[in-house]
Amino acid sequence: MNKILSLLAAAVFAFALTACTPKEKHLLSGAAIGAAAGAAGAAVLDQDPLAGAALGGVAGTAGGYLYDQHRKEEKREDHRKKHQQKKYRHGYRR
Repeated sequence: MNKILSLLAAAVFAFALTACTPKEKHLLSGAAIGAAAGAAGAAVLDQDPLAGAALGGVAGTAGGYLYDQHRKEEKREDHRKKHQQKKYRHGYRR
């Protein structure tokens, strides 16, 4: 029964991600990875896995946000480079 519930939860999480914006995907996946790492780390250290999952989830969400900002900046930079190349090819140098 526990395996079925775990698989169902994973399927619901994966399905929910398909309807998210890229920013939401980065935040949710960061939170999930952080929560899993926090729970595993707490269990290894004989601490409360729920507290570890909560702290890891918060840290993972912050990491997902930072990753999202990094990706946005990369896209802006790529757009600027393409725009500059286009201007240069057509003789619109300033």
